[in-house]
Order: sequence, then structure tokens, then C-alpha cells
Amino acid sequence: MRTRKMNLALFGASLIFSLSWASSAVAADTAGFTSGTSKVLSTMPLKNGLTATRIHYQVGVVTDTQEGMFHGATQQCLATVISDAEGALVEGHGACDGIDPEGDVWWIAIDMAPNAPIRWTVTAGTGKYEGLAMSGVTNAIAEHADGITLGRFEGNFVTD
Repeated sequence: MRTRKMNLALFGASLIFSLSWASSAVAADTAGFTSGTSKVLSTMPLKNGLTATRIHYQVGVVTDTQEGMFHGATQQCLATVISDAEGALVEGHGACDGIDPEGDVWWIAIDMAPNAPIRWTVTAGTGKYEGLAMSGVTNAIAEHADGITLGRFEGNFVTD
């Protein structure tokens, strides 16, 4: 059971790179799918029976519209997830960079909590992403034993 819970926590972390906000009932400014791989870099025991796991993700992004911002981009992410003695996610945090086919970059911060979508926020960018204010959630679709992950994202621009 510990392995299954840890795999779900790792998968949840792997989807943070994609973009998504809002429930499915709210129209998103961007939405699509991610596919990628996750690799555990290290696992360390912490006090009180907790475990820290550092994970590297490599992800590809395909938007529903098959064009525009984020479509065809790749992302690299580093995240650390904390799990309890049974392997259940306690919390997780990380950062990602994305590079689109035109050579523009964006950076996101990610947060993970038990039984919740992964929340992310664009923190900076170059070119078309410069000054972009966007946040969202990512929902896990599947994680395979070989580390391949699939996710669904939706994202909305943040306006003042």
C-alpha cells in the first residue's frame, strides 16, 4: 500500500508543470494535456516518521486548441514531496520552467496537498510570457510503473 500511495503522490507532483485553474464548470483561458516522465532523485527519512522525496519531471504540453501559448512546450521540474509513515502525501512544493517552440520561457511555482489538485502559479517569463499573471490546478489522469505520467490542465489569467 505504501508504494501505491507514494506513486500517487509522485504522480500528483509530476502534473504540476502543466497549467490549470478552475473547476470544469468554469471556462479556462487555456487547457490541455501533459505527458512526461518522473524520476526520484533521492529519498530521505525525516523526524516524526516522515519522508522527503526529491523528484525530477520532464513534461510535454499539448493544448486543446493545438496552437498558441504553451502548445508544444516542454517543462523541467524539481519538486520535493513529504510523505507520512504510510506513504501518504503530507505536502509538496517545487518549481518548473517551460520553454515553448518559439523559444520563450515561463516559470511556475507548485503546491501539492492531500486529496487536492496540484496548484500552480506562473511567477515570471520571457517574450510572450513576460508579465503573465496566471494560476491553475492540474489533475492526474494516470501514472505508470515505468514513471510515465499523464495529466489534464486548465488555466486562467489573473486580472486585477
